[in-house]
Amino acid sequence: MGRLKTFIIILLMALAPAAVSAQTTSSPVTLGFSDALKIAGEKSPGVIMAGERVKQALERLNQTRAPLFPQLSVSASEIRQTKNLETFGLQAAPNTPSVTGPFNAFDARLKVIQTLFDMATVKRLEAAGIGHEVSRAEEKKIKEDVLALVATLYIEAKRAQSALAFSEAELRLSRETYRLAGMNFRIGTGSEMDLKNAKAAHSESRFQRRMSKTKARDTQLDLKAALGFSEEQEMRLSENEPTVNLRLPKRPEILKLTQSHPEVLLAQAKLRQAEAETASEKAEFLPKISGAADYGASADLPGHSKATYSYGLEAAWAIFEGGQRTALAAEGQSKSREAEAYRKDLTNQKENKALEAREFLKNMRNLLKAKRDDLAAQSRQLELTKNRLANGTASRLEVIHAMSNETRAADVFAEAAASFQTAEVNLAHALGQTGIIMNDRRIL
Repeated sequence: MGRLKTFIIILLMALAPAAVSAQTTSSPVTLGFSDALKIAGEKSPGVIMAGERVKQALERLNQTRAPLFPQLSVSASEIRQTKNLETFGLQAAPNTPSVTGPFNAFDARLKVIQTLFDMATVKRLEAAGIGHEVSRAEEKKIKEDVLALVATLYIEAKRAQSALAFSEAELRLSRETYRLAGMNFRIGTGSEMDLKNAKAAHSESRFQRRMSKTKARDTQLDLKAALGFSEEQEMRLSENEPTVNLRLPKRPEILKLTQSHPEVLLAQAKLRQAEAETASEKAEFLPKISGAADYGASADLPGHSKATYSYGLEAAWAIFEGGQRTALAAEGQSKSREAEAYRKDLTNQKENKALEAREFLKNMRNLLKAKRDDLAAQSRQLELTKNRLANGTASRLEVIHAMSNETRAADVFAEAAASFQTAEVNLAHALGQTGIIMNDRRIL
């Protein structure tokens, strides 16, 4: 999901200023995992734009439907004019000028036109209806992608925040180690090499803290951009850890879920749209029949007017258009075949990605267990070292080393936990079930 993630971050950062009117910088915002997902599902710029495209598709459907309804118009005119009879191929009588008039002409008329048979318009209406379905499918896909992105960014920001805390703890321990090494060197119980090593470790800890602080800031900026917050908006992450708790689905369940993946459903909708557009092009070969009628008053002046009317039918049939219609129909058939090939390929890709995500999650679960055991071992070692210090068989420096080892083990465990949570999000996204993260449900 790397390229998709990068693309959406860039897109949302570009569009974020338009969506921050509701998110002021007047007070800090404290976000939990579910809070971030709720905002992403409702107020993310990408989701808002997708919703507007659904509305646009509905209006296009109404536009396509319009020609099937009666078309009413009203007109009125009053003209004083002259006419040259020779313009119409008429010769005036001898000794009579060819220009006649001036004379008055008044006409007021109500006109109605009704399409009686137009299969091409009917097929275009069907295609527009499917176009509305395509827009709705795109909205679901975008929401799915945005939820997965925000979930991942939140986990990364939370992890960067904990990494900063660990680096600060490590800096304090390295500072104390450096102080003790200097004291031991001065009283002759420590070597110069021990002092230099402690100094180098302290410098490395300072550097790691700066790097952790930068990463914590950058991950928060990414999360703000995805949520449509401004850069100045102060944001705090909840103390609670994000939880997903997915059950590992079996292979048949994965194959079933990928069939209803939003992106697969979008591909299916686009296939139906291509087929409907091809059918509308073929329908242009059929005749079109319409009826028209008008009723009004005509005379030289409005006061002299009398009622007149007309009505009739019109049939139009395009016999030959230079092969344009045939070429358009052939192009539509080719697009349908392309859409079908894409749908099949996409379905296979989604199945493979879901299976890969499942295996990766299993690996991350095993890694998390191993790092938890390692953390427990380091915590026990610290406890034993403190007991030895109390008994006089260990030095303060040994305790600090044990504390440092436990801090590093806790940091590694936190990294494994974040990787495991991200793997859960990736599996949910691969199955098209990212919404269950927001709804706190398990897969199936």
